[in-house]
Amino acid sequence: MKCHSVAILAVAFYLAGCGVNTPSSSNPTPVHTGITGNWELTATSTQAPYAGEYATYGVYLTQTGSTVSGIIGNQEAFPLCISPLGPPCAFPFGVIDLELVGTVDAKGNMVLNTVPYTGGGGALSIAASTTTDDAAFSGNYTITLVTTSPAGTWTDQGTISGNTISTLNGTYSGTLKSLDTGNSIGITTTLSQTSSPDSAGELEVSGSANFTGTPCFSSATTPNPGGLLGNQLVIDFVPTNSPTTTIILSGTLSQDTKTITVDYSVHNVNYSVNNVCGSDYGSGTLTLQ
Repeated sequence: MKCHSVAILAVAFYLAGCGVNTPSSSNPTPVHTGITGNWELTATSTQAPYAGEYATYGVYLTQTGSTVSGIIGNQEAFPLCISPLGPPCAFPFGVIDLELVGTVDAKGNMVLNTVPYTGGGGALSIAASTTTDDAAFSGNYTITLVTTSPAGTWTDQGTISGNTISTLNGTYSGTLKSLDTGNSIGITTTLSQTSSPDSAGELEVSGSANFTGTPCFSSATTPNPGGLLGNQLVIDFVPTNSPTTTIILSGTLSQDTKTITVDYSVHNVNYSVNNVCGSDYGSGTLTLQ
């Protein structure tokens, strides 16, 4: 019996030396560790009477271990009224709470839920799976809203997909076409985003710009950072020769951020609305150089 026990111990040590895994009580480190980043989301309802309706959102997701969090931002205006005969007219997409928190497992499956706040928005739940390169995910969502006037519980469900938006950092050039005068304005701008979002969940963007084809300004800077979330960018430039002028660029980025489709408007409090240097607007396309 004594020799038999020694033999068993010898086998045990041999197995340990060959690297046989033993069970661990700790949580496994997620395999998909690339969730952190700027995401563009599209939610499409599959439930009547909202089936086919969709909305887009931006969110910067931050992954810490298996925890994922972010502040979701609507990319369009929703009516903020209450219908006496049904759910709020902004339902389903305009009532979502802003803060998301959840988990991702070792296979890249995410579960995210909104954190209720005092305003009483709708609870959003997302269950989705990421791609192997963490550049996209797809899954399903549910929205639940409980109201007191009118009293009721309102629900919606559908599909949701997300794509990462590359870092915005580089020099872009293009032409802005005035819809007011028909003139063309050349623009070259250097833009740079922060590596993490601010307290509102947005990335800050700073830069400078040079203009041609206009007598109003030739160069401009950003005294205050602009905002970027998802594929939506808004940034204000102030010309160096006209501190009372603001050039507002609002744009939509391609997923690889090599192209920005922009609308622009010029505002100067010291000029009348009929003066091109005081009031102008138009659109254009900027491409990464």
